[in-house]
Amino acid sequence: MPAPLRVFVAGGSADQRRSLAERLAGDARWVLVSEPSRADVVALTPEEWTRLERRQRGAPAASADTPIEGLTTREHEVLTLVADGLHNREIAGRLGVSEHTVKFHLGAVFGKLGASTRTEAVQKGLRLGLIEI
Repeated sequence: MPAPLRVFVAGGSADQRRSLAERLAGDARWVLVSEPSRADVVALTPEEWTRLERRQRGAPAASADTPIEGLTTREHEVLTLVADGLHNREIAGRLGVSEHTVKFHLGAVFGKLGASTRTEAVQKGLRLGLIEI
């Protein structure tokens, strides 16, 4: 069995996060972590987590805006910096990675959000509550 996926849930109320933690406590596939830097996936709301879980079980998505899977911590950082208006070179410098790596993460963000442009990715990220500006 593969190692459990580490998930950070930041949104929702404390009660919603506690309820989600209790629900997932018996599932060896997931481990909730308290810091986004320790996460494999950033799921910012309990509702987003529920949508992701449904998708994994093969249930239909709640809406066309639902991401196929949660963003990784690095993908979330890249999307946040795109929303701040930074270009790939600036993002690479800020994160200490190459421009190629930024393009790779941005491509993953586009795929997960069903976006084809930076603007569309930011708009969907805002609509889903993944980022704030």
